[in-house]
Amino acid sequence: MTNRQKQAAVGIGMAIMWGFWLMPTAEDLPDAKPATPLEWKLFIALNFVLIVYVHILNIREHQQQLRIEANQRYWERMETRARNNHPTAR
Repeated sequence: MTNRQKQAAVGIGMAIMWGFWLMPTAEDLPDAKPATPLEWKLFIALNFVLIVYVHILNIREHQQQLRIEANQRYWERMETRARNNHPTAR
């Protein structure tokens, strides 16, 4: 699973979570109560953790791209150096 797929899955999960969280309580249920302050704090903390996770996935993807580009530049330099140092190149 790529980072983009993980980010999409987290985004969809957060949207579903917010949808259920913002639904009104079912007043026809006998034990229906609004969310307590602790539940709100936990919900906000979970959202914060998920946002940080998506940010980390973005950073990893960018770092991987930088490593690939640096590796390509390195091998291009090595090929040029090998060509220039070959005895028939003089």
